[in-house]
Amino acid sequence: MYLSLITCCRTTLLQHTSMQLITGCSSATITHFAGLFRQLVANEVEEDEGQIGGENVIAEIDESKFGKRKYHRGHHVEGAWVIGGVERAVERRVFAEIVEKRDAATLVDVVRRRVAPGSG
Repeated sequence: MYLSLITCCRTTLLQHTSMQLITGCSSATITHFAGLFRQLVANEVEEDEGQIGGENVIAEIDESKFGKRKYHRGHHVEGAWVIGGVERAVERRVFAEIVEKRDAATLVDVVRRRVAPGSG
């Protein structure tokens, strides 16, 4: 559900214009409330410590580093490692968790806490 809500909040020009026409609100008001809504969804996802997946539900897990290259040179990236997951089900539940270390013990711990047994 949250993934769908976040996707709806991504305002393209067409969606932004449509919201203005439907509500009669200004562009600045639409932008302000879309930002508030995105923050509400982000807070809910952040506070939700539940598990994704379950019996016969496929859970996809991946890791990414979010940041930028220092001085736009070389390959070293300053930033944070994030482990995330999404389930292939109607609910499309998701999680994202910042981790300090990217070692096997940390990855196994996150998967055990955040992915339900029986997931594919």
